[in-house]
Amino acid sequence: MSSLDMSQIIKERFSCHMGYNFSQNKPNSLNAIKAAVEQNPLFVEFDITYQNGNIKTGHPPQERLDPLEDVLKVFRGSKTFPKLDLKLGQTNDDFTLIDAVIKLVGQLDIPFALFSMSNAWIRGGGGWKKEKNREKLIQSYRYCADKIKGNPRIKLSFEIAKIKKYDKEFVDKKIKNHIEYLAQTLYCLALEIHQGNWKESVQVAQEFNIPNIQFWLTGWPDVSNPQVSKSTIFKALELEDQYPIKVYFDINPEYIVE
Repeated sequence: MSSLDMSQIIKERFSCHMGYNFSQNKPNSLNAIKAAVEQNPLFVEFDITYQNGNIKTGHPPQERLDPLEDVLKVFRGSKTFPKLDLKLGQTNDDFTLIDAVIKLVGQLDIPFALFSMSNAWIRGGGGWKKEKNREKLIQSYRYCADKIKGNPRIKLSFEIAKIKKYDKEFVDKKIKNHIEYLAQTLYCLALEIHQGNWKESVQVAQEFNIPNIQFWLTGWPDVSNPQVSKSTIFKALELEDQYPIKVYFDINPEYIVE
């Protein structure tokens, strides 16, 4: 894999995370997403917010930006697919949000969309409260899986690091049971590229016939200057030499450094 040119790897394996050209466009905005689609990547990732029945792009607690319907229209007729990160916990209507996004993807005839889910509750607190919030996120994944089972146009990205915080055993028994439940609807397991046990997660993906691993990078607004080295990218791709699996990156190419 290391013999491949980085520009070729970016073209074939990278998403534009939150869009493109942030010097002129706000991350997650319609303009940033449109600029990213024009680069013809495999995916463009962006965050979804929800309030009072309105679905817009944006990363809470930052301002809500553009209507999801307007953004999804950018993908019609394109070979680039949307990856939608549903930001849950903004209201008590998480299941309603999931239903609405599934319906909109169908109405606009988007050929393929990838969903992931996250929430702000997982990061804060501890003990029973953190466990309760983790379970809320898991139940949202399960609800979505039940809704899209048998639908080839929508798949899930299960982001382990947002469920489990980097203990010795990265994929514990409980998470493994959830992965088994979701397996038929999973496009990939998603790993933070600088954290966790890669090989353990890949082995779980193999066990449940999940075809892809997708690496992501902690970035804005949590990290002001996100970076990943080319050597780390090549190291991740070497997993394909060890396992029958494909490796992708939900990382903005602008964050790659030497």
